[in-house]
Amino acid sequence: MRRSFKILSDESGHVIVLTAPYPSRSKTASEQTARAATLTGANSSPVAVQSIAQHCCFYCNSCGSPNMLPHSKIGLPFGEQSARRIDVRSVATVCGSCKHVDCYSMFRGGRGYDTRHRLIQAPLVGNTICLAWLQCGIKGCPHPVPLFTTFDSDMSEDEMKRLSATWVWDEVTCALNHRIQPATLNFSGVAIPAARQAPALR
Repeated sequence: MRRSFKILSDESGHVIVLTAPYPSRSKTASEQTARAATLTGANSSPVAVQSIAQHCCFYCNSCGSPNMLPHSKIGLPFGEQSARRIDVRSVATVCGSCKHVDCYSMFRGGRGYDTRHRLIQAPLVGNTICLAWLQCGIKGCPHPVPLFTTFDSDMSEDEMKRLSATWVWDEVTCALNHRIQPATLNFSGVAIPAARQAPALR
């Protein structure tokens, strides 16, 4: 029996081969995404389909909940070397369930590495921004960590600030395990470098 194949390629150069019938992604890894399509009534407008993109799926170090960030929106740090726009070993994000801020990595030996972390395809939802480059208090430490999170698209800056006030910073450290204190956050977003680099330390 002849089987059909679908070959896809994502932003970081990974090639994905799907056999028919093409499987859908795991629901357990998509708690922070909407459904791929918004179904409406029979007499209403056609189905609205969301864009699908590669996401980093990180499992919270505190509660184990999955948290996803669109890979292209965070600079492709875990993609092919030639595709990376930032050169970091870890990124920080906040868990949507327990509100803990922590570092995560897909590089073995990186701060926050876990074998469960993976790249998956999922719908693009909300507004993902870099809030700050986090630094520890050790003078000359060369490992700033970018903090990313996804807010609802219609959330105001005041609402973002109120939400961020509930975040827990007890566990977050730099790549050398130095403690990072709560940072001043830029809710307009910090620019991701066009080339592969981290910002200069102050």
